[in-house]
Amino acid sequence: MTPEKVLEKFYREMTPKQTAADMRNDFRKVFYGSEQGKRVLDQILSWGRTFKTCMNDDGRKHAFLEGQRNMALMIIATLETEPTPRPKEQKRK
Repeated sequence: MTPEKVLEKFYREMTPKQTAADMRNDFRKVFYGSEQGKRVLDQILSWGRTFKTCMNDDGRKHAFLEGQRNMALMIIATLETEPTPRPKEQKRK
């Protein structure tokens, strides 16, 4: 799943009060706003095997590892992808 598709999914699931920019800013504040946040992010990415292969002969274990990796990748996508502004509503004539 591409980062754009991941963010689109998040946008659909957000409450109306939270914008994509708000979510990105919240994630950045939590993970980049302090040394503790950076260490927590580093640990999450390590647990998610973000930069390692998830291949495993056991299909169930492979699916489990891919799920962990997917969560870590969604966090990265939220932190690093610039949100696309929502189109303005057009009034019909």
